[in-house]
Parts: sequence; C-alpha cells; structure tokens
Amino acid sequence: MNKDKFVFFDVETTGLFPDKGDRICEIAAIKVFNNKKIGSFETLINPQRAMPYYAYNVHKISDDMLDDAPAFSVVADSFVDFLENSILCAYNINFDLGFINACLRRCYKPALNLRTIDVLKMARDLLGLKRYKLFMVAEFLGISNPMCYHRAMADSFVVWEVFNKLIDMIAQIGEVNPDVLVKKYGIN
Repeated sequence: MNKDKFVFFDVETTGLFPDKGDRICEIAAIKVFNNKKIGSFETLINPQRAMPYYAYNVHKISDDMLDDAPAFSVVADSFVDFLENSILCAYNINFDLGFINACLRRCYKPALNLRTIDVLKMARDLLGLKRYKLFMVAEFLGISNPMCYHRAMADSFVVWEVFNKLIDMIAQIGEVNPDVLVKKYGIN
C-alpha cells in the first residue's frame, strides 16, 4: 500500500441523472500517500442551471452559493491533474465517476482512465448490514460523529475513514494489496 497514492473524492449534484441534465455543483478530493493526507481539492461548481428544491434539501447548496462559482470546464484540467497517477476511491463510485465523466465529455475531454476502488462495494463484501448508507456504515465501524452532511469534503473524509476500517479488517485475514483491491472492488 505504501507505493500507491489514493484519492478519496465525492461530488454533490443537482440530481441523479447526468444524462438527463443534472450537473455537479460541488467536488472535493483528498490525496493520500502512506495513509497521510498530502493534498486536497475542493470547489463549488456552477451547474449553469437552477438548483432543484429536492437537491437543495439534500446538500443545502443554494443558487446564491453557486453564482460566483466556476463552471466545471474552468476547473476540469486542474482536477484531472490532481488525480494523476492515483487510485480513485469513492462510495458508490459509479455515481460520482458517471457525473465527472459526463462533465468531461461536455468539455470535449477524455473520460478518466484510472484505477478505482468502490468503498461501498468493499463494505457490502465485508459487512453484514441491511442498509449501506455512508453514515450507517461509518457508525457501524465506530467512526465517531461521521460528518456525512452531503457536502463533498466532509463525505470524502468519511469515505477515507471507512476505507481504513475496512482495510484493517482485510489485513486481519491476509495481505492488503492495492492491485487485488482494484481487481475485486474496482469498476471497468
């Protein structure tokens, strides 16, 4: 694990469907090496559309907060550069990566092609819970005051903590190998 960089990231959005016009309104990421934070990336994103009430109810990001925020196209290159040579980790990574890649396509940029680990997939494999909402998994694993506020940076930190607890469980039964993790819990 000590040769690889990991990026724990999360997005907040205007809805659930990037192919139906929903957009990213916040993105955050934490870069980790040897289980120490070595960098972070965080910004609100102007989705260039009004914030639906149901989305605002989830993350409390308002149109007023986004008025002066950059469009995704403005931050796309710096975000992609931040991710370079890292293993991407998110909770339900298909959702977050689906939005990021949809935004990249709209900017005429290639989709991300990095190794991934879905921390939700890990939790489902290792824990015997009925429900797997991030805050429920965090509480089950003994993470005190999990800050799952549906804000990108707070949730990125919780995903990192959940990942560490799950890695500890894997280490108790065998070697922790990033390539095996990517193969078992990654996406194509």
